[in-house]
Amino acid sequence: MGIDAELDAKEQLVRAWMLLADGKSAAAARIFTTLPDMFWARFGLAELQELPAEGARGFAEAELLLTDEPVTSRAPAIARRASCVAASGEPEYGGYMCDDALSKVDDEIAILWLTCAGAQVWPRRRRVAGARQALSIAGALDFRKAADTYHQLAATLRRSGHLIEAGGALDRAVELLARTRLHSGLATCHLIRAEELAGHGAIAEAIDHAQRARVLSSHDQLAGLCLLADLHRRVKRFDAANHYAQQALVLAFTPSQLGLVRRVLALIAGDSAPETAEQLFRDSAAAFARSSDALEMAETLRLLGLHLSAQGRLAEAVSCFDQACATVLAPRPVTAG
Repeated sequence: MGIDAELDAKEQLVRAWMLLADGKSAAAARIFTTLPDMFWARFGLAELQELPAEGARGFAEAELLLTDEPVTSRAPAIARRASCVAASGEPEYGGYMCDDALSKVDDEIAILWLTCAGAQVWPRRRRVAGARQALSIAGALDFRKAADTYHQLAATLRRSGHLIEAGGALDRAVELLARTRLHSGLATCHLIRAEELAGHGAIAEAIDHAQRARVLSSHDQLAGLCLLADLHRRVKRFDAANHYAQQALVLAFTPSQLGLVRRVLALIAGDSAPETAEQLFRDSAAAFARSSDALEMAETLRLLGLHLSAQGRLAEAVSCFDQACATVLAPRPVTAG
């Protein structure tokens, strides 16, 4: 392939990623399929798969194109494949994939991809540290705007006859556009950081991180809204807390989502309208029971126990704590592997 044909292909790849970033998936896919030998084209096609298992296969195919390259070059595909594996029901293996790759890289961008993926599946302490690291690397850079700048630079360099430099600028534009796919993962990192800060009493900073999470990702607003509601509750801004909780309630459809929102509403009521809190806690526990989420159900029962204890209803509180312990310790159903 001559230099002009190579630049044309890279220009098409940039265009496809811009289309994907703008939500025009079908148009992006049509271009990606014309560039089967390019890593970021295969990567883009994998991003468009609806089922995690299909996505994992697509990212594995992208990795194969760089078999002879260092792990740093393959890190984005490894990270995304790990996320797909986790979403397919193997979070431990997804976390292992991230840890294994991280042990072989020292490039910040490779670390960013891997920690964003790992922060969603690692055990809590590791998840908190990973979220902190990912946010530190990502900084405040707007990936799309930075990509536009490199794209414009590439066009200028090409017109000036600096073809090799133009190719490098196009490569940089594609890599930055691909990073827009990290927005959901970075949103999760902001929520993890918000919870960590809230645990240390830094509520204002926690609220800032929760708001950033909402800006970054429009796909999972419910968790951010629930966290914002709880953060405002902690500083007794009950109107704001109820505002965010009601917004979350509109988005809640699954039993697990309803359980989460009702628990937040119960906590708000416990501080501002105690007479309604008990039923909300019980509704939350029942919703988590329907979703078979034992740990969340146990947490709701624990909070209900605290609420009843504060009212002097000690026997009922002890019963809730007993149920919470029994729920956590109950044998889990084993699925055949």
